[in-house]
Amino acid sequence: MIRAVLQDAEEQQTKREPVKLWLKKLREVAYEAEDVLDELAYENLRGRLKCKSNRERRIMPQIDLDRVTDSVLDDPVVGREADVSKIVNLLNCSNDQQVLTIVSIVGMGGLGKTTLAKLVCQEVMEKKFFDLKIWVCVSDNFDDQRILGEMLQTLNANMGGLTNKDAVLQELEKALEGKKFLLVLDDVWNEVSKRWDDLKTRLVRVSRNTGNAIVVTTRSEQVASIMETSTHYRHTLNLLSDDECWSIMKERAFGNGEASIL
Repeated sequence: MIRAVLQDAEEQQTKREPVKLWLKKLREVAYEAEDVLDELAYENLRGRLKCKSNRERRIMPQIDLDRVTDSVLDDPVVGREADVSKIVNLLNCSNDQQVLTIVSIVGMGGLGKTTLAKLVCQEVMEKKFFDLKIWVCVSDNFDDQRILGEMLQTLNANMGGLTNKDAVLQELEKALEGKKFLLVLDDVWNEVSKRWDDLKTRLVRVSRNTGNAIVVTTRSEQVASIMETSTHYRHTLNLLSDDECWSIMKERAFGNGEASIL
């Protein structure tokens, strides 16, 4: 339908340059929209197939083994203010009540879970809820020594070469002494509860202060149920509204300028 509208518009276009430019930009946005719709259709089909198969033979989404994320925000973000506010409030309300509070962000691929986690990091650090921010992209390699090592390397770049787990824990305990930290575990796929229990035990061991928090992003409800403090601390990310999607497409096509065909 998008292509049909574009074709009709092109057939009726005049020789006026502003109109031609507007149609060119609209065509680019339309192609991006089609890509998004194709991805959503794929995710919907994959989800239905997964529900029909048993646990041993279920169809798993392909994991990008080379994916690496960080805490830096790349572009302006539209439509996630309420999501940020809810998660920040959860982190704030839990402060100083326990050693670790775990909040999960759950949603299908492409919804912006990683971006939401970045926004949350930015706000809680600006409000000084935590002394330290640590970001680890986990993906499918949920290895507690790797995660602990990356945490230590974030806090002390000179400690990145340690291979002995006990040495890593000792140095991590020193680096965290007297500090409250926010740890983001991005893109978690692990559904083996013992792996999480092992990591959590070690995080509690090296954390002498209360009020620390972990934000987990994942596509899996099972992962969330294993890791989160309780379902009260789960945030399910929904699709953006039509108006918010249109705002994003306008920003992509026209930048900060006003879209006009006059």
